[in-house]
Amino acid sequence: MQHWNQGVEKKVYLVCNYSYTNIIGHPVYTVGPAGSKCQAGMNPNYPGLCNT
Repeated sequence: MQHWNQGVEKKVYLVCNYSYTNIIGHPVYTVGPAGSKCQAGMNPNYPGLCNT
C-alpha cells in the first residue's frame, strides 16, 4: 500500500497480490474475522488490514 498527499487530497494505492494463492480450484478468500491471519498484526490505522 502506498499513500501520499496530492494538493489537499490524500491518495491511497492498494494492490492485492494473489499470485501464490490464485490457483484454479482453490479459494482466494477463507472464512474468518477480518485480519485474523495477519502475521505482523493488524494495522491500527486501517481496521481489518494487516501491517506490512
